[in-house]
Amino acid sequence: MLFVASRLLRLERLDAGLLGIQAYLRLLLILTHLRHNTRNSKSVSSSSQVNTYAYIMASTPQQRRPNTFHSFLHLPRELRDDIYRSIFSTPPPPPLSPNTSSISPSLGLSILRVNKQIHHEASEILYATVVFPIRISRNDARAINGNTLYYVSQETPWEQLCYRYSGKDGNLLSLNTTDTLGSPKQEYTHPNDAVPSIAYGGRFRKFRIEVADQRTLQTGINTESGSASTKLLFLAVDRLSTLLAPATRQIPLTLEIHAVSRILDQVEEESRRISSRSTILEPLAGFYREKAYKEIIDTIWPLTKGPWRYTIHAPGLLKKEFPGLLEQRLELHNQLEGGETREEGVWREPTTVWDLWVGWGRELSYAGGGEHEIDSMDEEDLDS
Repeated sequence: MLFVASRLLRLERLDAGLLGIQAYLRLLLILTHLRHNTRNSKSVSSSSQVNTYAYIMASTPQQRRPNTFHSFLHLPRELRDDIYRSIFSTPPPPPLSPNTSSISPSLGLSILRVNKQIHHEASEILYATVVFPIRISRNDARAINGNTLYYVSQETPWEQLCYRYSGKDGNLLSLNTTDTLGSPKQEYTHPNDAVPSIAYGGRFRKFRIEVADQRTLQTGINTESGSASTKLLFLAVDRLSTLLAPATRQIPLTLEIHAVSRILDQVEEESRRISSRSTILEPLAGFYREKAYKEIIDTIWPLTKGPWRYTIHAPGLLKKEFPGLLEQRLELHNQLEGGETREEGVWREPTTVWDLWVGWGRELSYAGGGEHEIDSMDEEDLDS
């Protein structure tokens, strides 16, 4: 019975809409009861177990009590919490890579609409256990018409943004596609029924931040982006602070920061390619690894200045090869923070524009509509 229930639950695991919320809860009751019973739990009396099992195994509606949810709420809170955890459980994230980001888990939120008590209980489990990924990428700088163009992109379960600086103006671009963008009054968010509304972002206790240095060995390692990239990264921190750590937040927020570098991957790939033929370039590879590690720390540092707790998970091999460098580099940034952080004006309130795909080209339009004109331009004009 336990095997059959488990198989059925996996088939319809997070889709209560297809199975039906009553049947879904009923199946969860069977599975949880059997698991609970096999552990010989003392929290449920024998009579309670028999009554619960008789109810959930009833074959017809006439044999069941009329109020499924009333009976569900008669279960011990421990069992109900087990069911909520099963509904909101998510697979572990894939290995971190510069080329791919984790996909936000699709959650079965139907149970939150059953009644107020179940909503309250299930919400407590949801906010305490689910960890959504957030991707922040530091991209290659490019020289355009004598100016250097810097990019930092940010992807959350609710929005995709790009912070751009071209030497004189800062822009905040929405990367949402036209079919999910809707009205500019949405403020560069898009609906996603698989996750709670963006208004509830401040209730989750933990987020997984995936920091990817996307710059390449050919250009990024020699680009001294300095203040510009740091300020762009602070814009990402400002946005996360607004979404995830509002003044109304009551429970501390924790960010689990993971980092990966495309430059580091390139160095390792080149080292493996030449290692069988020569060891002459190994000192040079070590220099690039240390340089890449410093660049990773530089990208992470702004995230340590937000209103949250944090843990940093740097690549293990780098921590072993360069012990103490992480702490030393972060402390150096803190000491030099005065002239390198957030200035007023364009950095605090960058011009917000939509980045829309239209036909074969793209259009930029300022968020909020108004009297701003829509500029239609091709790829070359957009980059300039």
